Amino acid sequence: MLDIKKIRENPEYYIAETEKKYTTVSLKDVLAIDNERRPLLTEVERLKSERNAESKKIGDLKKKGENADEAVAAMRALGDKIDELDKKLKDLDYKQTEMLMHVPNIAPRSPEGKDSSDNVVEKDGPIPFDYYTKNDDFARVDHKTLGERLGIFDFERGAKISGSGFPVYRGWGSRLERALIQFFLDEHMKNGFEEFTPPYLVTRNTMRGTGQLPKFEEDMYRCDKDDDLFLQKFL
Repeated sequence: MLDIKKIRENPEYYIAETEKKYTTVSLKDVLAIDNERRPLLTEVERLKSERNAESKKIGDLKKKGENADEAVAAMRALGDKIDELDKKLKDLDYKQTEMLMHVPNIAPRSPEGKDSSDNVVEKDGPIPFDYYTKNDDFARVDHKTLGERLGIFDFERGAKISGSGFPVYRGWGSRLERALIQFFLDEHMKNGFEEFTPPYLVTRNTMRGTGQLPKFEEDMYRCDKDDDLFLQKFL
């Protein structure tokens, strides 16, 4: 989630960059809420300071044996006003956070476009981009066809077990999957990272913290129970 402080410091940049992503949330609206929220926060803090002073005043009056009814009434009035503004502030905070959760991150060199069809090829790999169209003896095949031809995964068995789109890795495919995971774990640990195995089910707040929610909820698997847990493999 973008930092509201950074947006506040450089609004033109962040508005322009997010508009390139065709986001459904306008940072202009986010800043409008921020402009309403900040003076409200200042006022709440001022009133709380005033309430503390009234509380001290009541204590002093009672120590002296004097009547504190007027000070008590004033403090209650302040308390009611603070509760009212606190609720409004909480609503604005929630609205602002929800909007920011739907704003994409800034990618300085990302091409402008609505989806992946607008991506631009800046550099080809070692095989020329048009190699397959110029060489009839080397027909291009997708990874599914190639993998099944090599016998490293089996989509048919995966579909029987879990439905379409789930492969069963077999033989060298299974070994390659395991080896890649082990390789990256080992490399990261060499660089000072510590290995963790988190739970496979995590709370909604956890997924919000990783940026998966609320933007990608429709693409995620959630347990059909009241505990509202989500299935994850890697955070």
